[in-house]
Amino acid sequence: MRKRLAIFVNTLLLLCITLSFGQENTVANLLENGDFEGEFIELEGADPRMVAASWTPWHVPADDTSPSFANHSPNYDEERDRIRLDEAGKAQKYFTLFATHQGGIYQEVDSLTSGSTYRFSVYAYVWSSSFEDTEFSEDPGDVVLRVGIDPNGGTDGASDDIIWSTAATFFYDAYRQYAVIATAESSSITVFVESTVGEPRANNYIYLDDAVLE
Repeated sequence: MRKRLAIFVNTLLLLCITLSFGQENTVANLLENGDFEGEFIELEGADPRMVAASWTPWHVPADDTSPSFANHSPNYDEERDRIRLDEAGKAQKYFTLFATHQGGIYQEVDSLTSGSTYRFSVYAYVWSSSFEDTEFSEDPGDVVLRVGIDPNGGTDGASDDIIWSTAATFFYDAYRQYAVIATAESSSITVFVESTVGEPRANNYIYLDDAVLE
């Protein structure tokens, strides 16, 4: 009887330690709808323009001297059917066709601690191709992707205040995680995802999933 009681007590202690360790190492995601599983909202602009709740689209417009294909406003849509991390879930998709773009999405985050360090990450999948095989980027448009944090909470994607990750190239046709770390300079920060298409191609698609701020 004593042996059985000792085994039970040891098992219970091990379970408590395991649960405690798991709780201590679980970091809360400070983003709203970081997994993109929430509602997609139809916004004004070029159709389609469906953006995940709590996120905002942005782009750098072309200037008066730019060619007609340069820096278009991307289309935005919900992705359920093809490329995503969770087979039963959703991802944010945005794209331009036969045109370049510089932009993506951002989210403002409040009630933070000035002087604290935060890490923003997202998984992104890029398909850029002159052809229609959706599984392979053939003759891609020199797409560059990076993520950023404005430590002052600004919403201008072209601001010099933004701290960007190293720009990534040669990363097509697979989800990869992109991350950046910055120290907040106020109680609000803004996280950005930016893709830049260097050359116009028939298809320039960006898929985003599982964004985390911690």
